[in-house]
Amino acid sequence: MIPPSYRKTPIGTACCGAFAGGVSVLLFQGIDVVKSRMQGLGASRYSSSLHCVRDIVQNEGVMALYKGVGPRMSRVCCEVAITMTLYGEVVKVLNKYWVTEGESTSKASSPQLQLRSASVMTSVPVAPSTPREDKK
Repeated sequence: MIPPSYRKTPIGTACCGAFAGGVSVLLFQGIDVVKSRMQGLGASRYSSSLHCVRDIVQNEGVMALYKGVGPRMSRVCCEVAITMTLYGEVVKVLNKYWVTEGESTSKASSPQLQLRSASVMTSVPVAPSTPREDKK
């Protein structure tokens, strides 16, 4: 687990996200290669996923399970870094302008919106409607 102290700045959060994305690519690249082969044009030659793995390892070697790891690693690391950083920054902005349940609205120095949980029904005031005259 990555210590929370590493995620105090947006750059630190991005680095932690890139690291997490990289680890996930290394752990699951082999499964992704097998999935791609099973969905490809030559999929009919495999009877099962295990048959596909066995065929890849026997004919191409174990490292064939890591074909395409470089481009995938680049893409996933960037995606997760951006996602984690944006999530943290959006939460900061929302916390600045929105008061959640449990927080006192009297502490707010400026008018703020009050968030409600999904289980609480709220009524929205609606302006009274006036009868329309049909124009012909």
